[in-house]
Amino acid sequence: MSTLSQAICHGTFGELIQGVIHSKPFLITLPIQKFSCVKYYEGIAKNNRELFVKSYLAADILREKLGKEGVYALDIHSELTRGKGLASSSADIVATLKAILHNENYDEESESELISSICRQVEPTDGVMFPGFNAYFHHDCKLKEKLGFFPIEIIGVVEDGFVDTLKFNSKNIKYSRDEIRVQKLLENAQV
Repeated sequence: MSTLSQAICHGTFGELIQGVIHSKPFLITLPIQKFSCVKYYEGIAKNNRELFVKSYLAADILREKLGKEGVYALDIHSELTRGKGLASSSADIVATLKAILHNENYDEESESELISSICRQVEPTDGVMFPGFNAYFHHDCKLKEKLGFFPIEIIGVVEDGFVDTLKFNSKNIKYSRDEIRVQKLLENAQV
């Protein structure tokens, strides 16, 4: 007999601000109303692991931590275009972990911290496990500060090309004097 739970997670439109605070890369999330939806099945298997390698890896880590055994499967459907900086893989991973945790006894804050710790083992992530706008150390997968919600409209243009998150986040980014000045303002404001 199989069981089913499901969850969704929003994507981002890149980030509102990105930089370094106290020598740690950070970003301020820019959430959008586009989602990844994951259905998690226990007791059945599917042949789609190669399509969602990162989500299955995260699921394996969490299932081991929870002591879950046996076969399982994921169905992932996303409104987020892959490879365009919309946090598509992060949203898939977070929705996967939320679906697995659906019947577990975690409060929202503990669940988000657990999800962050698992994401750290898979890839740098965009902080999509926390609602709203957030200052987030994406390499360490740690929340710096919740910034709340505010309305914003975004117009985007999709260009050719593909962003490899792991490769991009392995670069040592150099910031201009003006960018560093903005980062210092944030650092001094205790963001």
